Amino acid sequence: MEVKDNGDHYLYINKRCPVCWGHHVTSPDCHITLGFLQEVTSFISNGAQFQIRQITSIGAGDASCDFVVPKHPVE
Repeated sequence: MEVKDNGDHYLYINKRCPVCWGHHVTSPDCHITLGFLQEVTSFISNGAQFQIRQITSIGAGDASCDFVVPKHPVE
């Protein structure tokens, strides 16, 4: 796992995703990891919601499962 600061958002990179490892999908499908990131960001921000989205998936043939995590919550 790696986290990069990309200005207005963080990029959460998971090169060994237990959710989609060995699965074949046509679009990003790591709902468990997405839910985990949503709950963690909500917890550390006292309940604020962030529009986190998955942009790549190992199951879809990408090198890693990447998630965009905005630095600012949805208003």
